Amino acid sequence: MNTLRSVLVVLAVVGASEALAKDVTPCAGVVSKTVAVDGRNDEWTATGIKVKAGDLVVLMADGKVKVGNWTGDVGPNGAADGNGKLTIKVGTGTVISVGQKWFGVFEEDAGPLKLRVQDTNYRDNSGSFKVVIIVIPGGAIPEPEVVEAG
Repeated sequence: MNTLRSVLVVLAVVGASEALAKDVTPCAGVVSKTVAVDGRNDEWTATGIKVKAGDLVVLMADGKVKVGNWTGDVGPNGAADGNGKLTIKVGTGTVISVGQKWFGVFEEDAGPLKLRVQDTNYRDNSGSFKVVIIVIPGGAIPEPEVVEAG
């Protein structure tokens, strides 16, 4: 059942993405925002979005960040050592590596959604990621109906 629900959620997200690309208002309660995440910022970038427990969050990122002189330019998936990778956090919750495309449900965490580029030395970085964030309220995703074969 979780697989079926995941498929339904992905279809809903694709539909929401297409609606946003066509300047159509998505379902009530769905939030969509584009945020720039500066590779030099060692603090969390506030998105202005508050996530509630059970909300589905979808991220799609692009752009390049130069992570120091040794690593060089990387996309949102970062380098092999993890530096330069896009990360997310809700409130004071756990830091999650997300990369270029990610979706997930925050079962317990609630609070402001924040983004950051993973690194240990931000002074020699440059560039930024453009991140499209879509939040679908947990209550807007129906449980799949079970249909018995026969």
